Amino acid sequence: MANAQSLQLSRSLLRFYRLGLVGHSILITAISVSAYSGLLPTKSILFPHYDLVMHFLLVGMFGFFLDGSFAHKKLTNAPFFPRLGPSIALLLAATEETLQRFSPRRSSSWSDFIANATGILICSWLALKLSESRAQRAKGVA
Repeated sequence: MANAQSLQLSRSLLRFYRLGLVGHSILITAISVSAYSGLLPTKSILFPHYDLVMHFLLVGMFGFFLDGSFAHKKLTNAPFFPRLGPSIALLLAATEETLQRFSPRRSSSWSDFIANATGILICSWLALKLSESRAQRAKGVA
């Protein structure tokens, strides 16, 4: 398997990641504005803890698209150092979770942040595996 630094993403895969990032960012912004304005319920009787699942999926997929958009670039060449996309996504998730403390309509919790972080880590790992798979397939065709 190629490491993240040596991956050459095809134009179509890079376009997929970047268009996905734009679309997903619009979705997250719309959901966030709806939640801050009180249009979106913050609790569900039918599905307890649905907010944790949504944190995992929405923020995780943001990490997926952001990591792919940066072509899985690492912050530095030091071994075991995190990649740029997941690092930015974690920073934004922590900032948003902190800002929720100042809103009367939102709540902030460690479980939300853990769901965010878990989603980012798993989904950015999936993005890397997808890119590696596509690179291997392209080598096999060439």
